[in-house]
Amino acid sequence: MRNIKYTFFFLLSILTLSSCFKDKGNYDYSEINEIAIDSLGGPYNLFYKVDTLKIKPQLTFTMDDNDASRYAYEWRIGQADQGNKRPLVSTERNLELPIDLVPAVYSVYYTVHDKLTDIKWSNFTTLTVSTPNTRGFFVSGEDEDGFAEVDMVAFLLTDTIVMKNLLKDNGMPRYKNPVRALHTGTTSDSKRAKMWIMTGEGSYYVNTKTFEANPANRFKNLLYTSFELPLDIYPVDLAPRVFAAGGNQTFATRLVLTNTGDIFWANMFNGDFYANPINRIGSLSTDLIKVAPYFMYSPKAFSLSRYVVYDKVGKRFLVATPSATSLTTLTDSGGPFPWVQGTTGRDFVYGENTNNIELSGAWGNSYALMKDLDNQYHIYMFYVGDSFSASKRAYYKVQSSAVDFDKASYYAFASNRPLLFYSVGSKLYAYDFNPGLEKNYLVKDFGEEITMISTNIQEGIGNHLYVATYSNAKKGTIKKYLIGSDRNTLDMNEISDVNWTGLVKVKSIDYKNSTH
Repeated sequence: MRNIKYTFFFLLSILTLSSCFKDKGNYDYSEINEIAIDSLGGPYNLFYKVDTLKIKPQLTFTMDDNDASRYAYEWRIGQADQGNKRPLVSTERNLELPIDLVPAVYSVYYTVHDKLTDIKWSNFTTLTVSTPNTRGFFVSGEDEDGFAEVDMVAFLLTDTIVMKNLLKDNGMPRYKNPVRALHTGTTSDSKRAKMWIMTGEGSYYVNTKTFEANPANRFKNLLYTSFELPLDIYPVDLAPRVFAAGGNQTFATRLVLTNTGDIFWANMFNGDFYANPINRIGSLSTDLIKVAPYFMYSPKAFSLSRYVVYDKVGKRFLVATPSATSLTTLTDSGGPFPWVQGTTGRDFVYGENTNNIELSGAWGNSYALMKDLDNQYHIYMFYVGDSFSASKRAYYKVQSSAVDFDKASYYAFASNRPLLFYSVGSKLYAYDFNPGLEKNYLVKDFGEEITMISTNIQEGIGNHLYVATYSNAKKGTIKKYLIGSDRNTLDMNEISDVNWTGLVKVKSIDYKNSTH
């Protein structure tokens, strides 16, 4: 037994030595092309749809034969939970990537593949994408193809930047006839904040950070009604709008006015959901009144105590409380103008809420521009800040001194004095309707088509005028002017640091100051 054991170990030793002798000289040691990827820089902190990630890696090769076809490159960017499935974003040696990534923290991986040796060399860095659209103006207008698009002039702590083409590839069809991009303001429940894109062909709400949307983001999916209404129903105005630079919206009620001339309301404590339309006289009535696309109310009121709308068919002003289930007629017991136009022949042209507090309009007066059958224009001023009704304040007849007033395309009322701005082509006019002191001013001929004028009380008190123009060379341009308060003359001082160019063909601007 002992001999067998010794014999086994002897044979095993022979085989081991034989194996070693056969392997002698089989290793062929040779140098490989080692690639060193210097630091990719970072970490990077960039803005969504504003910045471009640019990385130019410094590569060092130990055996570089200057054969560019020898190497392949990969840039992959992904979040932690994507693991090895990070999307490929470029196959170029250097990276230049416009930031269109959802705001989040990302890893950026760079790989160089030596195809001759089939060895890959990698390095990585980090990227944080955030959105600067907390505070600034959403600029709604037309792109060069005539489709509705939204830019944003974003106000940062030390700078102002422009975010372009926020609707591009956002998951929704392209519409025409832009109306506005309107943020509802932040309520006590941030989930109720919405960002609406309104056009003449449809409206929808978007993700407030990325502007992405899907076909379910439509008003009809928030609507629960027993009335038979058109399927293609969408908002063209909301109330109350943000009315102060802080951007908060404390009102519990949200009103929606649609393209069909219907009005709906929701209690934000119960959710952003809407029941039967209220544009009717008496809650039991099923006869709906078609109203003009303007909510008129006192913007600075602590509670939206009343609002006024205009009946397009009955040619009359009607009033309601925010939570009413129907509209109420206004009693005509004299005063400077009639609530019911009747035999006056006048009809509604334009409406605007201001911060004007004259004639006891403590929370802001509203204006309605009217026109009669003789092409004569009239201005009604009324106050909707009282808890009991709407109150007539003043009537003004537009005098013949208002040059080309009947040709005007856009209007804007100042808050600090009785002044109505209007534009005709490239010319901006101001009509002073102070009784007995009426006069007209040619403020400026911009030499370019004026596409918007706005005093924008959302961001200020209404003593600034924003003017948008358009040219093929500069595209959309917005300038800002301070409106002088001396009623004996008109001083318009341009604000030098506001000259935003390269924008869409501007239709409207709306202010936002909210992290939601």
